[in-house]
Amino acid sequence: MIFRTPIKKHYDALIHLISPTKALEQFGLAAPLRYKNLQVENDRGLFVGLSFAEKYVNELRENFGDIALFFYNKTAGDVVAVVWKPEAYQVRSFNVLNAYCAMPASTKTEKKKKNKLVLNGLDVLEQFRALGTGIVQKIEIENPNYPGKNNN
Repeated sequence: MIFRTPIKKHYDALIHLISPTKALEQFGLAAPLRYKNLQVENDRGLFVGLSFAEKYVNELRENFGDIALFFYNKTAGDVVAVVWKPEAYQVRSFNVLNAYCAMPASTKTEKKKKNKLVLNGLDVLEQFRALGTGIVQKIEIENPNYPGKNNN
């Protein structure tokens, strides 16, 4: 490839996925091809249009689209890039609906204000991993200033 954007430079986190072949094997949808002479014909048919990465990104967008943007390459989708939205860094009032993946705001300026929350970025990244159980290989944090990091 002549022109390629360095992926680590522009994103806050990278979610590395296992290869599509390993994903099919892991979920029992394809037999591993170890020996060509012992290859058995697949009686389950072809899986046209089956993309674990696309399904996973759609789930991420549906569940976390209000706090992050998700990008991936449809033709070689083994990495999902994450960019936090500005709303993810904002302090918000406490209520039951806002308490998910949040922690008390305890920065110096917010200590005077009671019942304030900030998003816990590490908790959200763990939710990304849990949502992608079976296909997420690892998650790399590229931006050290993730939401909730400077909450001391």
